[in-house]
Amino acid sequence: MSAIDKPFGHWKEEGTYLAGWEVDLRTQAPRGWSLWVVPESTFATTACTAATYGDARAYIHNQFLRSEDYEPAGAVHEFYPADFHYPEKDTFYLYFTIREKKPAAKKRSG
Repeated sequence: MSAIDKPFGHWKEEGTYLAGWEVDLRTQAPRGWSLWVVPESTFATTACTAATYGDARAYIHNQFLRSEDYEPAGAVHEFYPADFHYPEKDTFYLYFTIREKKPAAKKRSG
């Protein structure tokens, strides 16, 4: 899930959803398809099911990011293991792209 204006940008009011598959970096996208190379990043990762998806997202945004020294830095990736078959009960993973927060600028006195 990515910003509508650029791949891997943090989703704001609108976004895009790209269903993907890991391929060799030398792969050429078929006609009409897009090839996005996921840049090396830092991720906060959590496991969930379809039933706990909203809770997992809320935890990362409302608790983890507020209590840590990190902020959102791009798209959220979903990873479905090979044995994922039943969304109601099978576990998949959310990878939230994050970065360290920059220290707030100190005010100069005088």
